[in-house]
Amino acid sequence: MNIHLTTSMRGGVNYHRMVTPHVNLLKKYPEFKVAYSVDDRSWIKLDLSKINILVFTRMISLEGLNYKGVNYSLEEIVKKYKKLGIKFVVDVDDYWMLDRNHPMYKSFGKDYQKQVRLSLRLADLVITTNKRLADRIRPINKNIEIIPNCIDKTHKQWDYSPLPKNTKFGYLGATSHKDDVNLMGVDWSDYDATAFVEMYKQNGFKIKKGKDVYQYGNLYNNISVSLAPIVKSVFNSCKSNLKVIEAAAKGRMIICSDEHPYKDFESVLYATDWKSQVDLLKDFTPDAMRIVAKRLSDEVNDKYNLDTWTDYRAKIYKSL
Repeated sequence: MNIHLTTSMRGGVNYHRMVTPHVNLLKKYPEFKVAYSVDDRSWIKLDLSKINILVFTRMISLEGLNYKGVNYSLEEIVKKYKKLGIKFVVDVDDYWMLDRNHPMYKSFGKDYQKQVRLSLRLADLVITTNKRLADRIRPINKNIEIIPNCIDKTHKQWDYSPLPKNTKFGYLGATSHKDDVNLMGVDWSDYDATAFVEMYKQNGFKIKKGKDVYQYGNLYNNISVSLAPIVKSVFNSCKSNLKVIEAAAKGRMIICSDEHPYKDFESVLYATDWKSQVDLLKDFTPDAMRIVAKRLSDEVNDKYNLDTWTDYRAKIYKSL
């Protein structure tokens, strides 16, 4: 079975939703062949005789495609391909209607939302990360499968490293999370706390240089406790719980807001009063932290096992 991955998304989305699952698919199932392109329009120039499934992130493509010198709508092109037996899979990891205070709100307006909805409607299968986002997709397309983000522990960046001797807090969020960071209401200059985006210096974090998606797991090596605040909203509730999965993979504790997508873990520390929670942990010994982190790892690593979910992915691809 030949699969072609088409993604215009760089960074973490590409790494977690395309690269990691499909590299593992190749390892476990040699009957699959996987190729990829990073130009979201180039798929219309592919040799169709060699493709069974086209997989896209978030949407199939931008409107207005040129095929053999003729301009077609996206819907026309997809229908032509479907007549040849090609299946379309759209992987959606974020809700397409952003919060109004999101920094990218204006960039992902009505045209983007319309295109995502069209892509979801045209897809033979939609894959997403959680039930809440699936519930938003279902009125558009009932053919949905949930496959969560998983960590490939064969990647060196996810190797376990010893905990620091003293408690070190770390925030690994990107630039779009200002409101989440402010939610904690903590002056992080009072603690040994690091972030990896310059703007969070105003919250008291020490700033260190970040790493790309193939190395960022190493950022956990110098922290004891990961911080995952999140403002309550529909958009945020539809996000994945990746920060919990990462912390578990690295053997770290994590403090989260008691909101989706972080709810329903037995071994996560949920904060309503962030300063009180942080003060409680700052004097924990590495041995005490290791015990709590081990509980989280045991809980998460079984439920979010990459091989298990790769088997499931192979099954659904074969069923298309």
